[in-house]
Amino acid sequence: MMKIASVAALGFVAAADVPVFSSNDDYDEINLNIRLLASHNVSGNANATFLVTGSCDSTYNTADTPTDLCTAVKAPTESALMSATQSATSSINNCGAKAASRRLSASDVAITQAYTLGFTSASDAATATSTINGAGFAATFQTALNSALASAGSSLTASVDSFTGVDATAAAATTEAPAPTPAAPAPAASSSSDASMVKATTAIAAAVFASLF
Repeated sequence: MMKIASVAALGFVAAADVPVFSSNDDYDEINLNIRLLASHNVSGNANATFLVTGSCDSTYNTADTPTDLCTAVKAPTESALMSATQSATSSINNCGAKAASRRLSASDVAITQAYTLGFTSASDAATATSTINGAGFAATFQTALNSALASAGSSLTASVDSFTGVDATAAAATTEAPAPTPAAPAPAASSSSDASMVKATTAIAAAVFASLF
């Protein structure tokens, strides 16, 4: 009879006194993953391209439509942009007839080209933006553009009317909301595992002792 009681006591210990593990284990793992992802993002941003965006207004004496002209001068304009600004990349994103343009002659076609330049450092992007918006850059770019047109075998000659530039990366950084501070790990809940082990040990000792009689 005492042995049956001992077995029952052991069963009670196995069913009721198994240590309960806190959910904080999962919480800590989630926080570790968040920290690892944040670290990865920082390292990835180290090689990001810094962008300068803007537009250029220019006029050509040609029989081409604005659409055909935009196509014809796209590559030479991109090449001239890289030459004049020392950018790592250059692209014309959009091009079309200049709104409310004033023609000097019936064959003048004025277009507006939207561009994006890529730089490998924030300082290079800032320097290029300052240069683009400085006095005389339109004339400097006109020379570079006409040189690029000639190199491409084009008979077109450009007259650059205006040029604007914005450090897009810096502008985005000033308007972007700061990232929220990761929440501190919640304090660990008091675990009942130690108390359970004491109870289990006591019950087992009692059961063993009872089985001797």
